[in-house]
This record gives sequence, structure tokens and C-alpha cells, in this order.
Amino acid sequence: MKSLQDHAAPAVLWLGIASALEVVLSFVVLMILSRTLAPESFGAVALAMSSTLIITQSNYQIFLHAVIQQDEFGQQHLSSVFWSAIAIGGVCIPLVYLLSLVLVDFYDEPMLGPITRTLAVLPMVSGVQAVLEGEAQRTFAGRRMAIGFILGRVLGGMAGVALALLGAGVWSLVAQQILLSLAPSCFLFVSLKQFPSFYFSWSQAKELLAFGIKIAPGRLLEMLQMPVFLALCGYFNSAAVVGYLDIARRLVESFRKVIWKTVDRVLLPVFSEGRRTGRTLPNLYRTGLEKVSLFVVPLFAGIFVTAPESIPLLFGEKWRPAITATQGVALTAILMVLQRFWTMGLVAAGRPGLLSISFGIGVVVLPILMFFVGRYDLDYAVYSWCLSSVMMFMISGFFFLRVFKLSIREILLPVWTSLVAVAIMVALLILVRIELYRLEWRPVSVFGTMISLGALIYLLASVLLNRRLVSDCIIFMKKML
Repeated sequence: MKSLQDHAAPAVLWLGIASALEVVLSFVVLMILSRTLAPESFGAVALAMSSTLIITQSNYQIFLHAVIQQDEFGQQHLSSVFWSAIAIGGVCIPLVYLLSLVLVDFYDEPMLGPITRTLAVLPMVSGVQAVLEGEAQRTFAGRRMAIGFILGRVLGGMAGVALALLGAGVWSLVAQQILLSLAPSCFLFVSLKQFPSFYFSWSQAKELLAFGIKIAPGRLLEMLQMPVFLALCGYFNSAAVVGYLDIARRLVESFRKVIWKTVDRVLLPVFSEGRRTGRTLPNLYRTGLEKVSLFVVPLFAGIFVTAPESIPLLFGEKWRPAITATQGVALTAILMVLQRFWTMGLVAAGRPGLLSISFGIGVVVLPILMFFVGRYDLDYAVYSWCLSSVMMFMISGFFFLRVFKLSIREILLPVWTSLVAVAIMVALLILVRIELYRLEWRPVSVFGTMISLGALIYLLASVLLNRRLVSDCIIFMKKML
């Protein structure tokens, strides 16, 4: 009988391959679009996306967790929840239309109306997308998911770049966002082994959605942090400021989202299967977090320390104001490594209500900080974002500690190797940067040197601090292959 690790390893491999390709494609597309379009275009689409996110993610989170967490899930369950998603998606269309009318007056941006109405396709298909992804996650179908995500990234990128070069402006970003969601959903549907039938049972749909509805508020509040932040920046400042923030978000989240697509699509099913088969969730937490943090923490630390060089080099001098924003988002992404595992653990343990409390506090605190601190300029807005993220991090950790009856040492122990190794790496790279600029090196040479030297320093420090963990990661990678 295969272990959970044996089931997870091939899925991680395929999703990891997709993640690597998505990162490369995202960078290439973002570099082209950022040099072609103005910050205001990025800001307008970011405001429209953030405003419709509550509808999109409500559907997505409810249906995703309804499918994954259900103990028994057969053909009739799939059909019932699929048609439920279709019906609810249809209701979203008039809601988005009404929302578009409000946004035009709220931000005093006439273009937000047509942009938001065009993006209504995302809330409409989000429930269906969640059902199809949930079915794939339950069966650890990493290959199917990987192909779908790559297809979406390729088609979305090609459409965005082609339209931008043809002078379509902001609509190139709109087309990119739609295809990023629509293409994977279409592929997952046509690759189903058994298509949904016309069978529908309200009792089965209600049973499935009941659990998803309990979990959705906490996950939704977690995902609302960045959209709320962008919306407040748009209200207090301008679309251009939101554009700078959006470039920072896209840069960091091109890594963060892709990594968590891999981890979440394996982690939650593993936690849920562990709960169903009697495995200890704290043990799954410890072994999983050790491996994930070893790869993820240095990535975001590297983005933080190289941002002064990477932003102008990758996107052009006009995006230099986005440096501080990139550093702030990268720092909070490191906190999210731990927080993500706490979130998945609480969901798998059947305590989703605690997530609503911790992330709800963040949604309330962030506007207060923005009003008193972040309204003055971009840098102060980033400081407000970081303070709010730290507060949510501490509250989530407290809940995880209480639910699983762990000590602070026990919940932090899995990340001590990566954090100490990263601290050594960042300190040495800062010293190297000072010396290289003193020697009058060009920024591109400094950037290349810091990237390669940082990877070497981190690897050596990790081996010296915890050779056993590095060896375990190598063994797990062999299982993936």
C-alpha cells in the first residue's frame, strides 16, 4: 500500500515542473508588458480584479473545499456539485454588473466600468474551476493540473503580449487574466475520466457545500488582504500608485502563488487524508514545513535583498518606486510560509472558524493603519501592509498552538534551519553589495553576482546547520523522479 508521501511525490514533481515553467513565462510576459504599458493600466486592472475578488474567491473556496474534504466523492457527488457551480456562477453576472457601476464613482475612473464587466467571466467560472481542481487534487492528478496551468499561462501570456504590441493597452491585461483562469478549467474538464452527468441531488449538493461554506470565510478573508490594500491605495492615492504595487505583487506572487499552487494542491489533500486515516497532523506539519521552508524562504529573501537591482533591470527605470513595495511584499511572503501551514492544519482539523477571526482582524486593522499611516505615500502604505501582516501572523500562530497543544518551540523548530541560513545569506550579500558598488560595478553585474553567490551561501549554510534535512529533501526529490 502506498504511503501519503508516495502519493504526493509524483504530484509535487508535475506541479513543480509546471511551477518552474509558469515562473519563467510570467517573468517574460511581465517584462514585456511592463515596458509596453503605463503604471495606470496595471493599476486599473488591479483595482477591477481586487473589487471582484470577493465574488470570485467565495465561489472558488466554497466548492474547492467541499470537494476535497468530502469523505465519499463519487460520480453523483461530482455531477451535483458541478451543476450547483454552474447555477451559482450565472447569478454572479448581474452582481458584477452592479458592482461596475459603483466602482466608476468610487474611484472616479470611467474605464473601470467596462473592465470590470469584461472580467465578470472570472466569478462566473470560478466555482466550476474549483470543482475540477478539487477532483484532480483528491486523486493527486499532478500531471493533469500541471498541463492545465501551463496551458493557461502560455495562452494568457501570448494574448497579453500580442494585444499590447498591437496597441490594445489595458485590454491586453484583461485578456491575459481571463485566459489564465479559463484555459486550465477547459483542459481539466475535457481530461476528466468520467464527465458529470445530468444527475442532480440537492441533498448531496447541500452536504458537500455545507463544509465548504464553513471554511470559505476564513480563506476568503486571508485572500482579501492584498485586494483591500490595493483598493485603499487607489482611494487614498492614485491608479499609478496601485500600478507600482501591482508590479511588486506580480513579481513576488509569480513565485508565491505558483509555489502555493504546488503545495496547497498536495498539502491540503495530504492533511485531509491524514485526518481520515488517523495520522497525526502535527507530524505531517513538521515534516512538510521543514522541506517546503528550505526551498521557499531563501527565494523570497533573495527577492528582498536584490530588489534595488532587479526592479529597474527587469521592468525599466520608470518602475523604480516599486522597490520598497517589492521588499515589503517579499518579507510578508516569508511569514506566509508558516502561516500557510497553520491555515491548512486548522482547516484539516475542522476548525475553520478560527481563520475567520485571525484574518478578519487583519481586514479591520489594515484600513485603520492605512488611514493614519499609509495614506501619505507609497512607502508608508507598504509599512502599514507589513504591520497588518505581522499581526495576523501572530494571531494565526496562537490559534494553531492552542488547537494542536504545541509549544512555540515546536511550531518554529521546522523552520529554524532555513531562517538561520537565510539570515547568514542576507547579511553577507549586503556586505558584498556595498563592496561591489565601491568597486564601481554595474548594477547588472552586481545582480548576477548576488544571485549566484546567495544560492551558494545558503546551500553551504543549510548543509552545515542541518545535514539530515538536506539529505531528506534529496531523498524526496528522488521519489518524485
